[in-house]
Amino acid sequence: MEERWQGCGSQQRPRKKDPKQIAVTAETMSTEVDERHHFDVKTAIETGDAAALRRTLAEVPVRANELVRWGKDCRIATHPLHYVSDMLFNGVLPKGKELGLVEVLIQAGADLNFQKAGKETPLIGAASLGAEEVGLRLLDAGARPELRGGFGETALHWAALLGEDRLAGRPSAGVGTSKASTAFRVVKDVAAEVAELKARGVVFEEYDMPGIKLENSIASAWGAKTAWFKDSEGNILAVSQRVSS
Repeated sequence: MEERWQGCGSQQRPRKKDPKQIAVTAETMSTEVDERHHFDVKTAIETGDAAALRRTLAEVPVRANELVRWGKDCRIATHPLHYVSDMLFNGVLPKGKELGLVEVLIQAGADLNFQKAGKETPLIGAASLGAEEVGLRLLDAGARPELRGGFGETALHWAALLGEDRLAGRPSAGVGTSKASTAFRVVKDVAAEVAELKARGVVFEEYDMPGIKLENSIASAWGAKTAWFKDSEGNILAVSQRVSS
């Protein structure tokens, strides 16, 4: 009987290759390497086992950047750093285990700014999924906050909208240098703030973000009303009002 390995598709174990000969890109998924390691990375993240993840990446370091296949029919392919936030959001990864996993991935050389065309970076993913601590650690490690996702949004947009005040208010490198850096402040009446700024000639940014209701340049969702605009140097600014649920 042929030995089979559990996981997406329960694929047959491929012939083991020398880790030194493995070339991993955004498109070379688990078919290019020993399937065992793929499931080790995936399972280690889901269970919050940083020690197991460290052992796996010590043996095959390229796994830190190989996409994890998951979801229905394994159609979703996600960078490991992003997968940590996905599993935390889904309630699979126990809260409090995320930073240990992120640290191991960073030390193994995970790409902090990995981004497929039209998709999110790990930082945007952390912000949009409410993984504020992950987002803060990624920023500390050098993640670029000015990068935009498929809807034109940065991590700031999600952080401000979800009430992640520490992440949204985090000073960004490059402020004032026309690099679309971010700034954020909480206000008592966002509608009044928007009206006043518009009267001064400020033009607000509007984004087609999923699950967000937009009215008069103000996005409403998840207990917050937020509006975004650019200053004269191209930095993205946000004003946000917390509302009772």
